[in-house]
Amino acid sequence: MQKISLSAQLRDVATPLRDVRAARLVPAVVYGHKVAPISISLDASALLKAYRTAGKSHLLDLVVDGATHVAMMHDVQFHPVLGDIQHVDFFVVSATEKILVDLPVIFTGKSQAQLEGSTLQQNHTTLSVKVLPKDLIEAIDEIAERIRMLNEYVSATMGSYLKQSSIEEEIVTVSSGDKMLQSLVKDNLLIIDLLRNGIDQVSNTSDQGTLDFLINRLQYHEKILWMITSHL
Repeated sequence: MQKISLSAQLRDVATPLRDVRAARLVPAVVYGHKVAPISISLDASALLKAYRTAGKSHLLDLVVDGATHVAMMHDVQFHPVLGDIQHVDFFVVSATEKILVDLPVIFTGKSQAQLEGSTLQQNHTTLSVKVLPKDLIEAIDEIAERIRMLNEYVSATMGSYLKQSSIEEEIVTVSSGDKMLQSLVKDNLLIIDLLRNGIDQVSNTSDQGTLDFLINRLQYHEKILWMITSHL
């Protein structure tokens, strides 16, 4: 994912919030690592576009009167009827301090129970992970870029991607937290095994760039595996 930058201006707290929103601006607060709380306002359209791209689990550059803060959207409030963003809390992070991030849990495919007419009850919509900000990387972009560097092409549709994937969709009838974590453990073990095989193959070539890339991905998934198993 490309880097996201948002521009904001300092906000006079004496100005009524309805006047701020009437100007197509969204009131917000910035706080976090070594930053005293700052009241700001942002363009509503630019903020909504950034939220749809970054959500609350990706870093962005927040520029306030010329000063750049690396931050995340920590709390986002929406209008109950119109759906417009009404207020945002931005949390400034430090590259050396771990943060707790809620990553979305997304189901693909349908369980056997759904195919038979039952309704899936999703008990968990997010998975809390504590990581360094630098580890909030977008692996898909990095992998796609590496593939293009090797003069190959990336799958452009979900259908072609799934045909090439070694991870199969599981048909499950129970949606407990432990079941989902066990499924993630299984998938990460498969990815780790594939990466190790890839490292063995590339080690016999002169492609040091791809070798370093695969080793970095291996270390990442080994860390994720350790974090997940610590919850079981």
